[in-house]
Amino acid sequence: MKLGVAICAYYGHIPHLKTLLDSIQRQTRLPDQVVVHCSSSQPEDIPYDVAEYSFPLTIRTDPRKLNASQNRNLAAAELCTDLISFFDADDIMHPQRLEFVAKGFESDVQIVVHNYASHMVGLHGAPEWYRNVLTRCQSGSTIFTRHIPGAAVHNGHPTVRRAVWEHIRFREEDIYRAKEDTVFCTDVIMAYPSQTLYCHNVLSQYTPSRTMNIF
Repeated sequence: MKLGVAICAYYGHIPHLKTLLDSIQRQTRLPDQVVVHCSSSQPEDIPYDVAEYSFPLTIRTDPRKLNASQNRNLAAAELCTDLISFFDADDIMHPQRLEFVAKGFESDVQIVVHNYASHMVGLHGAPEWYRNVLTRCQSGSTIFTRHIPGAAVHNGHPTVRRAVWEHIRFREEDIYRAKEDTVFCTDVIMAYPSQTLYCHNVLSQYTPSRTMNIF
């Protein structure tokens, strides 16, 4: 199956985007396509040469002030892949992230999410999977149906089958701002409660201090 990466960004993310793209270049399983959709920006704002990467890369700029959901959906719409892996422009991928999430779809799984941390950890030997342990609590957050020590879910970094995203997209209304990624993940989880997969390995580095959550 072909795996694509959809990256949401806005002007303030541009200085950090190359760090993410370099982390994708170091993946043990390269993506088949990467699309960045960057709002509040112009083509001349992007200083990076897409040709320096060994995977197909498109960086779309958009002068409009869009929210994260709109950027995610616009990036995903340009992908021509079986799987869509969402990622934030100011975070960093663990070198085995795409390898692990792609393995997760060797069965009938519809969504794969994974653990994250504020610092990167060393290489993993193999993915640590937990099947069908995710649900939505009354407040709307993604929670586990049983206790898993040290478990956490980065809702902004899910991977889904393209057919799932075509059916359940990120909600773009303003009322979902700053929680749109959690709403998307739990919408998918509730639609496919017996086809979810959680990877306990830390597969991304979260860097909340880099930019504000304003698009």
